[in-house]
Amino acid sequence: MKFRMIGLLALMATLAAGTAFAANRVEVKVTSEPIAQYATCEKAGGYTMEWDSGSTILGGDQLTIDLPLNVTLCNDIDIMLPWTDAAGGVPGVDAGDDNGVPRNTLAAYAAGTAGAAFSGAPVDEAEDAVYFYISGDAGTQRVTINVVAVGGVTGITVGGNADDVFTLEFFDQNTDGIFVDDDDADAVYNNAGVIADNTRCINVSAYSNETVKDSLDSAADKYTFIPSDPQVAHIVAATGYSLYECDKNSVGRIIMGEAEYQGSESCVSFDFEDGDGYCANTHSANNALIIKATADMPITDYNVELEILTDGVYWSDETVDMASYEDAANACAGTNSVGDDLGLTPTYTDAAGETESAAAPRANGTEDCDVADGSKAVTLYLTGTSPVGADARYLEIDMPAFNYDLDEITAGDEVEVRVKLSKAPCGEIIEDTFVVGTFGCIEAGVSYDVTFPYFTQITGDAFWDGMAIVNLSGTAGTAELTIYEADGDVFTASYDVEAHGMVVFNTSDLLSTATGSGTLGDARFYVEVEADFNVDGFAMMANSATGESMGYLPRK
Repeated sequence: MKFRMIGLLALMATLAAGTAFAANRVEVKVTSEPIAQYATCEKAGGYTMEWDSGSTILGGDQLTIDLPLNVTLCNDIDIMLPWTDAAGGVPGVDAGDDNGVPRNTLAAYAAGTAGAAFSGAPVDEAEDAVYFYISGDAGTQRVTINVVAVGGVTGITVGGNADDVFTLEFFDQNTDGIFVDDDDADAVYNNAGVIADNTRCINVSAYSNETVKDSLDSAADKYTFIPSDPQVAHIVAATGYSLYECDKNSVGRIIMGEAEYQGSESCVSFDFEDGDGYCANTHSANNALIIKATADMPITDYNVELEILTDGVYWSDETVDMASYEDAANACAGTNSVGDDLGLTPTYTDAAGETESAAAPRANGTEDCDVADGSKAVTLYLTGTSPVGADARYLEIDMPAFNYDLDEITAGDEVEVRVKLSKAPCGEIIEDTFVVGTFGCIEAGVSYDVTFPYFTQITGDAFWDGMAIVNLSGTAGTAELTIYEADGDVFTASYDVEAHGMVVFNTSDLLSTATGSGTLGDARFYVEVEADFNVDGFAMMANSATGESMGYLPRK
């Protein structure tokens, strides 16, 4: 029995040695990326494929990579990798050490020796070359690799030495030797690829397993892949992100410029971070845009998109700074950062999505109050930035100052900005909006808050009560009512009021429009009104049976 066992082990060793390197055997190496659970678009792992000695990679060969059920691509893939050695020969066809030349040595070939291949035809048949076309469509599960051989070769034959291999690397974000079509429908891959081109991004929003594994295959089952189901991602708990306010009372009112008068205008920019251009005592400095994470933020490149949602307000051309911090106190104070990106160069688009410039911020009160066409930048992009350091939980974005066109805004307009943060080139993190401020300083004799100090209870009382809310401004707005009953109940209601208009209603209407806790209408009450316009009003109560009545103006 002992001799039989030794013989069996020897036979197994011999078989293993014979199959460790075999023709058309492909060793597959991948990276497994952490992907947040139910993410709609995250980066999957990169690939390295190594063909063993004696393998043939021929024109017409096709390989497929399929994602599992309920996982799809969220980006289009269309790249080309040319293969040759420095002399224009094909690895494996020429003798010796040319087998497995890394593609990043092919830049000279792609740009020089076979330059004509990229300026009039998909390939140059005068050269001996092999091309790998890698493609896939967003929303599908499959990536396809097609092999094209041209010139005097039919493909690649890997050398016969045991250590000869042919290596193909892709989806690793390397840009050397990666080419893309210029989208002019001529199928000419004459543009250098960027990181996003050589990245596979996947959607796992409908996927519930803990790992993501590909399934590999080839036409006519030509190749044996080891393994045939490599793991390209693993699911991790999603990190929560939110906007963090350094000072909840810091959203101030913005100084509005004055229209042209006797040949002069007076407008200034306003800056959310330092409070320049805000009305006195309405804004706290250092109220930066802060993004808070519930766990350490990944140390990776990020894309930032900031869009102004208010008509007539535009970005200036100030540089943008970003920094990350371990705690909120340092983030709000701008001290002790753990990672910085200083002086980033943004790009801009206008409201139509066209590339735009941004004007310099107005530095004084004598500049034009108009924003010229060509400078109406509403969306700001920062791509491929990496400001996150170790243990960072807070990301600060120092936005440029804002310009505005006085002809396009009115008092009471809120300036709102939408922020989108994502990992580059894919990986959604947060999209949210916040208010930067409200146009118009509060002037003497102008009130945005009034109090109606007394009403009888709505139900079970002989008196009926009514109120009017008046908009004294030239801009439509909203009045927010807070109802305080004597028994401690609190309710709220909201009314839209047209410019120079009013709303008039009985307090019994509040029974159907107000929301809150307790029972509304069973106790006398008072009402506070907060409006985004110059507000006034009138209150009245009367007993129809006796003719008793009275009215009063609200307190400002």
